[in-house]
Amino acid sequence: MKNTRIVYLSFTKAQLNNLLLFIDDFDAYDKEEKMEDRFGHIDLNVRHNFQQALIEHFFPKEKRFGYFKIDSKIEMTQVLIKALQCAEFDFEHFVEYLSEEYSLPYSWVVQRKVQNYRMIYEEVYRMVVRYWGAELTAAGLDLPSEQALNIPSEEQA
Repeated sequence: MKNTRIVYLSFTKAQLNNLLLFIDDFDAYDKEEKMEDRFGHIDLNVRHNFQQALIEHFFPKEKRFGYFKIDSKIEMTQVLIKALQCAEFDFEHFVEYLSEEYSLPYSWVVQRKVQNYRMIYEEVYRMVVRYWGAELTAAGLDLPSEQALNIPSEEQA
């Protein structure tokens, strides 16, 4: 079993909050019914479904993440890369148990039990590269390839 406490000690609270920020709009805590109506149809075990939700709701310029300033995008991306590079990072524990005031929609966690919590962040990274990549690299941030982060290619996924 992974010693998640030791792994999380290498991340600051602000960094962990930045990781949650990527999926914050899926937070069903205290708004379960509304979130079920909005996202309950999405099967998180199918990469393409989650990818479509990110595209439709969050990443295009006119959506929520499109308005973030470059400094925030860099900080968020750096911690995302750090977590994806850390083989011991337990994404399920992080999403489900680390935050007492965060929960994914019921249908994702109970009805269609999420099989791979890391996949959520792999798809977030794919969207970061697609939508923020040029801006991030222009600002001097080196973006590792998906292969370097052990993210399966879209053809393999």
